[in-house]
This record gives sequence, C-alpha cells and structure tokens, in this order.
Amino acid sequence: MYVLPFLVRQLESCQHFTRLPNGGLSRKAFPPEAWRTRRESYNGFSSTSTSQSQENLHSPSSVTPPKVSPGHSSHSFLSYGASREIKERGTVQNYGCNGPLSCRGPLNTNTLGVLHHCPRQHYTVASPNSETDAPERTKELCDILLELHSIFGQEFSAADKLELLSMCHNNGRHRHPEFSVLMLELWQNTGRLKQHEISVYHKICKEISSDNWLAVTQRPTCEPFKLYERQFLYDLNRLNNLILTPTLEQYRKKRDLINSLKPTLEKATQGILHTFGSCENGLWVRGSDVDMCLEITNCNSKRNWLSKLHLIRSALSSNEMISNITIISAKVPIAKLYNKDNHNFCDISINNTVALDNTSFVKAMVKIDFRVVKLARFIKYWATHRCINNRAQGTLSSYALILQLFHFLQNRSPPILPLYKDIEREACDGNKGQSSRFITDTNEILERCEYLGKNKESLTQLLFDFFNFYSDKRFQGGRCGATIDIYTNEVSENNLGVLVMKCPITGKNVNPFTITMWQSIYREFKRVDTYIKEQRPIPQICMRVSVPPLEAEAEIKRQHAHMIRRMMMMNVKVSRSPATKTLNRK
Repeated sequence: MYVLPFLVRQLESCQHFTRLPNGGLSRKAFPPEAWRTRRESYNGFSSTSTSQSQENLHSPSSVTPPKVSPGHSSHSFLSYGASREIKERGTVQNYGCNGPLSCRGPLNTNTLGVLHHCPRQHYTVASPNSETDAPERTKELCDILLELHSIFGQEFSAADKLELLSMCHNNGRHRHPEFSVLMLELWQNTGRLKQHEISVYHKICKEISSDNWLAVTQRPTCEPFKLYERQFLYDLNRLNNLILTPTLEQYRKKRDLINSLKPTLEKATQGILHTFGSCENGLWVRGSDVDMCLEITNCNSKRNWLSKLHLIRSALSSNEMISNITIISAKVPIAKLYNKDNHNFCDISINNTVALDNTSFVKAMVKIDFRVVKLARFIKYWATHRCINNRAQGTLSSYALILQLFHFLQNRSPPILPLYKDIEREACDGNKGQSSRFITDTNEILERCEYLGKNKESLTQLLFDFFNFYSDKRFQGGRCGATIDIYTNEVSENNLGVLVMKCPITGKNVNPFTITMWQSIYREFKRVDTYIKEQRPIPQICMRVSVPPLEAEAEIKRQHAHMIRRMMMMNVKVSRSPATKTLNRK
C-alpha cells in the first residue's frame, strides 16, 4: 500500500484539511458531490494535451486546478529520486512532479487527481501561483502527511515511511516530532527495505547535520521520552497481538481436550473436573498448557491423591492424544500429560481448591479493566525470559506476580482495581446460595466500587511505574524485608529480609524465598527500571537468559575465584624461579 493512494482514500472520506492561523490543521466536512465533480474533470486529461480546461470547478476554496505538461522528467511525488512506478488495476503507471501541490485551500482529490489518474507518462505539475510560495506549500503538504502518519501509521509500509522521511528531510521538517518517530521506526524495520532503499536511508542519516539534531535537544525535555513511550506502546501491542495472545486453534484444542478427558476422568474418579490457572482466568498465553483439577469428596490426604492420580493414568492409557503420563509427588501431587511431540500440554491435580478460589479471584479482577490483561501478560513474558517465573526453582510463581500487579493497580490515583475487602461478601450472603466468598460479577463490582473506571493512565505509564514501584529500596531485602497484605492493602516491614505476598483469600505467604534469591529477583526489577530510564527497547528489556539470575551470579563468582587462584599460582611460580632468586640476592 503506497502513501499516495492511501492519502487519496483518507481525503475521499468526505473530509479535508485547512490551515488555521496558529499553524494547526482543521478538518471540515466536504460534500461528496464535489469529489465526483473534480475527479470527473481530471479523468479527461490526455497524454498529448498541452493545455487544460480553465473551467472553474466549484469547491469551498475555489482552488484553480494545476496545469499539466506532459513529457517532462521529474522527481517522485515524495521526492527522493526518479518517478516511482505503482501497480494499479493490472497496469503500471508512472507519476511524478517537480512542482509543489497547492495546500492553501482544502487538500482533496482535485489536487492529487493529476498524479493518481494520469495516463502512463511523466507529467510536470505547475503551480497556479507564484513560485515563491512553492516551498511553503510543500512544507504544508509534509505536515499533512506527517499528521496522517501519526494517526494511520500502520497503513504505511516501510517503503512509504522512507519516502515520507526523504520528503520531510528535503523540506527541513526535522523539528516535527513525527520525524523522529519515522527515523526510529525505519531503524527498527530496515530488514523490510530493499538494498537500494537501505542505501537511501543511510544517506539521509548522514546528511542530517548536527544543526538538525540540535533541534531535538531544544525541544522540551519530556518530548523525547514521549516518543520512546509511543514506540514502546507500539511494540507492546505487537507483542501482545502476535506472540502472547492465544490463537483460535489453541482455544479449539483446549475445548477438544476438555471434551475428551471430562467424561473419562469423572467416570473413573467419581469427581468433577475443573480448569484453573491462566487458561481459565483470562491470562492464558500462546503455547501454555492447561491446568485441571478433579474435585473428589472424601479424598483429603496426599496418599489418596496419589492413588487417584495412578487411577487417572490407567484410565487415560488408551487415549490417542496422550503418549506419556508422569506423576510428580510434590506438596500438591500432579499428573503431567505429554503428547506425541513430548510436549507437556496438561497438568491434573486433585482437590486443589485453593487454586480454584485464586483463579476465580484473578478472573474477577482481570475483567474489570482491559489494561490488566496486557500488563499481566507482558510481566509474565518478561519474568519467563529472565528465568524468575518458576516456583520450583525458588523464584516467583505466576500468582505472586499477579498479586504484585494487583497491589500496584489498587494504589493508583484513582484506583484501577478494587480492594479485596471492597468486593468481599458479608457473612449473611452465605444464606443466598453464593459459593464464592467475594463478588465475581463485574457489573456488581462496578456498582459497589464507584471509584473504578476513572483512571485514564496509559498502558506504558502504568508499566513503567510498576517496575519503578518494585525497584524501590524498601523492597530490596537483606536486613529487613517487606510484607504486602492484599486484604488490608498495607505494606509493613518484616525480619525475614524478603518480599512476602499475602494471599487475600487464605492470608498465607504465596511464595517463600531465600534472602539471596529474592535479592537477585529484586535486581531484575531494578534492571528494567534502569533500562526504561535509558529508553531501551523491549527486546533488550526481555532478553532471554538460560539460567536463573542467582545461578548466573554464582557462576560469575566461581569464574572470578578461579581467575584469582590462577593469578596467585602464577605469582608463586614467578617468585620461585631462579632468575627471581638471583635478583633478590642482588
């Protein structure tokens, strides 16, 4: 999709731009009949015609159509080289101009019709006014294109962005904030450019003098960070849409899996099968497994749970979807189901009622605000890549990460999520047949908590402040730690030297740490906060590591100790050598 056809489409939406006295752009309605009148008039242009009808085409601005002269070589409409070829309706059309287009009046298809509908030849568009106004009109056109790019940037291909960048560079629009956005986006998408286009981009970069970039430093100090924030939001949305959000195929497989296992398991164990975790609470990501729980009466000991899991393995031995079942004898025993590709796609536990309650709580909170899902998915993605999202290795569990996010969002001004005590059911509600101890209906929560729905902070601002919040020194750990009680919304010191997250339902610590492990996790939060202040992109923030930070730090210490031992041994050998002894005697 090229800039020019796209621009014509936008201008054909019965709107046009006018220049305000303060330099801004204003849109006003434009009658559809005027578009047809002007377009039909330009459909009559001939490649051999050297003159043009002087008929006045009625429009709000009464702009005189530009004169067209065939056969002249020209620069591209976006002016960085020869005229460009576009494919349209099965034919190739060349278009170009060495004269500016009039933007004094409303910019419409009359202004661009010569370029968009001209026959297969080169045309020179002459300005109807004096040539002294040409640079100003070209700059106005650059501003309009930049405004369109700021709103409809996803419609511009990499080649379109390069043409627009070249046009703005040639017309000195370096001070426009969108110019910096174009430079950044092209730098991150050079792989989508052809070799000659990359050369053009590098040439533009070299031609930008120190005086041009001095304009960037003269802008308000907050503006460069706003550009970084905008690019970060763009990358965050792409990450969420293309990598994190589960596909429809994944949801279909989940449904088929439940329909396949539910009858067999419920018949074999006389229980009820539930799904829980991320696949149920709305935070499921692409490629994640499915967590299931069988609720069975009179099965309360670990020995009984293991017995039921072995019964499950026998019942599913003939299932074609499953190639292997492994039983893990943990605090809460689970059966891991593997497919033919040796991928663990499902975990089954027995009477894990605490996890079921936690899932209901998270699901109720996630549905309150759309920003919670994107924030939670990114935080889990970052923690997974940094190897700090595995409770089996002593790091953060997913539930602990989510509670950290909930506490942060509950303390925004105004709050984004309600406190647990604000959605807790009263004791008398138990007589109404309510199975949950807290409200799960979103409408009921919004009615009870009138302060919700008023926070308008951006997604990036919330994410940046989240890492800044947990990189504070009070969470550093060591001599004293911090305890966050989600139920009372209080933060207090503890003598454990680690972060303690109390579950609002059970009141227990959801994720015990050692001091050294928590301090290594805290340094990861501090690292992200530093990287954000340095305006680094998401790939650097979420750079994948192969081992947890504590193991990596231990390996570095071992390497340093080994290096010191080698240096000491070399010094001992040198001191014992005959040459050294002779020098010492002298």
